[in-house]
Amino acid sequence: MKFEQILTFIQAGNSTFTLQSTKLDTRYTYNIKQDKKCLQRFYVKVMYGNDNEKDYRFLGWFYEDNLTLRYSDKSCAKFCDSCFVMLKKFLEILCNCKELPATCKFYPSGKCGRCGRKLTTPESIERGVGPECYLQGREKWSEKENIEKEYE
Repeated sequence: MKFEQILTFIQAGNSTFTLQSTKLDTRYTYNIKQDKKCLQRFYVKVMYGNDNEKDYRFLGWFYEDNLTLRYSDKSCAKFCDSCFVMLKKFLEILCNCKELPATCKFYPSGKCGRCGRKLTTPESIERGVGPECYLQGREKWSEKENIEKEYE
């Protein structure tokens, strides 16, 4: 996925993805959901355990405008734990409009980042968002893509 598509996917409202560090030989699966009361806030959970549908624990949150991962006393990991640090660095890279380093691999879940339906068309798979959800959020995402292109 391209940088803009990754950003669209993780901010779609209900995205699940895996980050892998080939340098550290580790990977974590995250779930990011948009707060229903404050649409600029996103809650992050990290997968603990074997059930990739239910074994998620609260890790932190970030806001849409600066993507800074925040920690609280309710977080399942400490701010220095690798699952927290890995996502924090990943979000910093996205916030600074940079390409992912070769040692960082991003794997979307294969489901729409907004509604969770399985993606089937090549365009939807590449974008990480299904056609109906993309049309509903197109104005928001198009505006972000135009802003990001200005910085390229």
